[in-house]
Amino acid sequence: MFWVAALALGLLAAAAVPLIAGETVPAAINYQGKLTDNLGNAVKSGYYEIQFRIWNDATKNETANYIWGRTFPLHVVTNGMFNVLLTNDGDVPGSPAVNSILEAFAGTDRYLGLTITRNPDGAVTSPVEISPRQKLATAPYAIHAHQATWADHATTADNATQAASASSALKADNATKFDNMSTSDFLMVKQTSQTLAGSLTITNGALTVRGQTTVSDTFHAAAASVFDGSMIANGSLSVAGNVLGSSQVTATGMLNANGGLKVTGNVRFGTDAPIIIRRFHLEDQPSGAIEKWYNTGYSTTTWSAVLVGFNCTGDYWESGTSSLLQMMLYPNGSGGTTWRILYTVRHHSDPLSAIYVDVMFIRKELTADDRPTLHYLPMENP
Repeated sequence: MFWVAALALGLLAAAAVPLIAGETVPAAINYQGKLTDNLGNAVKSGYYEIQFRIWNDATKNETANYIWGRTFPLHVVTNGMFNVLLTNDGDVPGSPAVNSILEAFAGTDRYLGLTITRNPDGAVTSPVEISPRQKLATAPYAIHAHQATWADHATTADNATQAASASSALKADNATKFDNMSTSDFLMVKQTSQTLAGSLTITNGALTVRGQTTVSDTFHAAAASVFDGSMIANGSLSVAGNVLGSSQVTATGMLNANGGLKVTGNVRFGTDAPIIIRRFHLEDQPSGAIEKWYNTGYSTTTWSAVLVGFNCTGDYWESGTSSLLQMMLYPNGSGGTTWRILYTVRHHSDPLSAIYVDVMFIRKELTADDRPTLHYLPMENP
C-alpha cells in the first residue's frame, strides 16, 4: 500500500493585490509530494498515473462529497519525489460536482485525495485512495478575500463565492498564467533528475554544472567554451575554430580542428615527446677493429630513426681497397627489435676515440618510413 509523506501544495494563482474586472485567475495549482510504502521506503522511480480528487469530507466517498477531480501522468524521480500542476486538463475520474478547479473551493472544508492507478510495473489492478486525505488550508493572501465573487478595488470582501486554495504558499507577486503546462515545460530546482521537452536558454548569465553532463546529440557553443577541468570526448569532437583548454583535453575518438590547434605546452604521445634526439658515446675503436653493433633501446615498432650527427678523433690510413668507415642505423639489427648502430673502421693507423653519434627518433604516427624499400636514383652529369 502506498502513502504520501512530506507533501507541499502551492497555489500559483495567489496575488498580493485585488483583481480588477476582466482579470482572470490562473487555473493551476503546483503540487509536490513524496511517495513511500507503508514502511516509509521511497517507491521506485518511473512513470505513474495518479487521480487527484478534492472532497468536502475527510472520509466520505458519496457523490455529494466529490467536488473536483483529474488524472495526471507524472514521473517520480529519486527518493519518491514528484511534481505536478493540477489544472483542468486531463481525464476526469467519475462525476465531480464542478469542472473547474477555480470553482472547487466554495465551501469551508476541502480535502485532497490521491489514488495511484498506474506504476512502473503497469496498471494497478485494484487502486485504492491513499489514506488519510490531505486537508487543504487557506493561503495567507486568500484570507483577505473572504466573500467576494467580483470586486474591482475591494479592500476587504466577505463571503467569496470562488477562491482557489493552497495548503502552503507565502506570496506570489505578479504571477503569470500557467494554463496547459506540464512538469516538462519548466525547470525544477534541486531535483535529482529532470528532462526538459524544449530548449534551455540562459541570457546574460552562467550555467554551472558541478556533476557530469552527458550530451546525446549535438552540443553547440555559439561563443567560446572554457574548460577549467578535463574535457573527455568518447566520440568524435569537431572544432571549427580553436580549442582552448586550461587543463587536459582527452579524446578517445577523432579530434578534428579545421581552424587550427594551438598548444601552449608540450605535445606528447602518452608520456613521450613526438621527436627525441639522443647522443650516443661509442667505444673507442683500436687499430684493425671489426664491425660492432650498438643497441639504442628504441623500438622499431614505435619509432623511426635517422642519423643527424657524427664526431670522432683519429688518424686515417687511406691505402687499400676495403671500406674505410662504415656507419648506419639498422632496424632490428643483429636479430633484435630495436634500432641498432652498425659501426666499422678499417685501415687506420691510430685508434679512433671520442666517437659520438646523434640520432633523431620520431614517432611513427608523424612519419612515412619505407626504408626497407630501396629507391635507385640515376646519375646526372653536370
